[in-house]
Order: sequence, then C-alpha cells, then structure tokens
Amino acid sequence: MRGAIATINSVRRALWQRLAEAESFVTIAKVVCTDATTLFELSHCCVGLHDPSGRPVLIVDNIAEMSDDRRLAWVDGDRWQRDPLLQAMREHRGPAGDEVPKELELEINYAGASLHALLLPLVEPGGLIGSIRCGRPEPFSEPLRRDLAVLSTHVSVRLAQLGVTTVAETVWLSPRQHEVARLAARGLANHEIAHALAISENTVKKRLKEVFLELCVSNRTELTVVLRPLVVSDAEAPIGTSRDGALTITRGARRRPAGARGS
Repeated sequence: MRGAIATINSVRRALWQRLAEAESFVTIAKVVCTDATTLFELSHCCVGLHDPSGRPVLIVDNIAEMSDDRRLAWVDGDRWQRDPLLQAMREHRGPAGDEVPKELELEINYAGASLHALLLPLVEPGGLIGSIRCGRPEPFSEPLRRDLAVLSTHVSVRLAQLGVTTVAETVWLSPRQHEVARLAARGLANHEIAHALAISENTVKKRLKEVFLELCVSNRTELTVVLRPLVVSDAEAPIGTSRDGALTITRGARRRPAGARGS
C-alpha cells in the first residue's frame, strides 16, 4: 500500500512540475488533457479559455466522440449557453457537476454508458477565465473532487504567472494588422517584424499606425496591455480546429463589436 501511495504521489509531483514548466495556455491544457486524464482515470478532459461573457474561445480536448462541427458550435455558436454545468459554475464561482443530462450528452455526441462530469473553474483576481471539464463513467468521489480542485488551482496559478487573462471581446484587427501588432507587443523592433513577416519596414510602420488608431493606444506599452489576452490564443492556434495527436484544439473567430470602426 505504501508503495502504491508513493507512486501516485510521485506521478502527481511530476504533473505539477510539468504544469510549472508549461509556457502557454495551450501547452498547459495539453498537460492536463494527457497527464491528468491518466492520473485521475478520466474518460476525457477539456480545458477552455473563456471571454467575459462565458463563451469558450479556445478549447483543448481529447473527446474522441465529438465532431468538429459540434466543437465549433461551442466557440462560434450558442451551445455553451445551454450548458447547465457552465452556468452553475459561473453562478457559484466553484466546481459544478454530477451525472450529465441526456441533452448535454447529445450536444457532445456522447453515446457511451452514463456519463458523469465535473466542471472546475480557472480563476484570476478579476474572476473566471476558463474551465476544466472532466468526464468519467463513475461518479466523482469526494477525494477525487479534492484532487481535481488542487489541479485547477495549479493551473490557475500557472496561467496567472504567464499573464494569461480574460480574452477581450472589444479587440478587432485584420489578420495582417494583428500579425504586426502581436510581434510588436512581444517587444520586436520594426526591422525584426519586417524580417519575420517578409515585408518592408515602411509597411510595418503603416500597419502599426493603423493598429494604434484602431485600438485607441498611443505607444507600444499600451498596445501590449490591450493585446496581452489575444497574444495567448492567436499565437497558438489557428481559427477553427486543429489536431495534435489525440488532442483537438478549437479556436473561435474574433468578433468585431457592434459600432466598431469598419463594421
């Protein structure tokens, strides 16, 4: 028994270490979906970054039964609004879950045995920024719930250390403007941006001027503050769905807010 407990604790420490070494939202989510699924004997895991309304905008999951159309319906449609677990988690600012309602099983195209789910909040000082959705055929025991709560705490801390924050809905840029702005926000000089994108420095200056006007900022420091949420999602995954082994990464399209310039 002592040997088994020591092995489990060793595996947990390895998981915490991998989370501490992860350098982005997507790499953190990949660690959770691979290591945590095995360690906690989950059937699937889904890690999402949410905007202030609660909409998932970037999701990493290992749900084999779920189609890409259904994934996109969560990030670009309104299916997330019909998720009782998400609504309960947002209302209580804490874990939510039990046996999954049949209508939600249909939403994710699940056709297996009765499914239980636990939705865990990812938080920052300003509030909720995401969630970890865990699924398994058996109910979640209290010890398992505590272990998964510890997991969500580790993930939240690492996201805070990396500066991952709530994704702003108010930021809209064209693809080329965003490429230039993202590199500028990372500290690259104009000539470095020009080299990275194979464009002229004059073009870089022109695009940055457009970006400053569009985002109502006057310098690169302000640009970094405004763009920080989007640097995370846009730099790591293209719009739509992409694969990384058994994992699927889904990112929603940016939305131009009503009344924004050029709408």
